[in-house]
Amino acid sequence: MALILSRKPRQDIRIGPDTRIRVLAVSGEEVLLGIEARPETRIIRQELEEAYSGGRPAPGTYPRKSSQGREHEDLTADA
Repeated sequence: MALILSRKPRQDIRIGPDTRIRVLAVSGEEVLLGIEARPETRIIRQELEEAYSGGRPAPGTYPRKSSQGREHEDLTADA
């Protein structure tokens, strides 16, 4: 069973010590989320992961070097 939570705009959900999900806005059936996580944490919408699971990078992603010189994916927001 999944954990089900209610949140209002500007309220957060924490996942471990390094990940925060914030409800930024709600408009009708659309929810705008902000996600803060460690650079090496891969964050991708489920429909993109399913569409691009063949090893190709998903649209809106590009590799970038972190401050430690390691590469990680950086997702652009499409609000």
